[in-house]
Amino acid sequence: MLCLRLKIKIRIITKEQYNQTLGALAGIDGFPLKEEVYTGDGFTDEMLVFKGFDNALLDRFLVEFKKLHLTRIGLKAVLTEHNINWDSIALHEELLAEDKKMHEN
Repeated sequence: MLCLRLKIKIRIITKEQYNQTLGALAGIDGFPLKEEVYTGDGFTDEMLVFKGFDNALLDRFLVEFKKLHLTRIGLKAVLTEHNINWDSIALHEELLAEDKKMHEN
């Protein structure tokens, strides 16, 4: 409901799509979907990847998400030129490593 209220489109990615680039999953021109299906081990953590959010919308979404007491999603990323070619597995590993690093200090 939050996404509807903020006019945010959502896309749920299945394990079979984990080998697709983030650019392809986001529907960006020049990033075609691969025909092969991912068959490896997946992960159970939820991730949010934000595409096309300006700072105001991102801040508003995160504040509203917290206000609604929704289940915390620790792994969040913004789609960038740096990660647009990554697949879900690579992004997941990077976000876990960043989270671990933040909690070590």
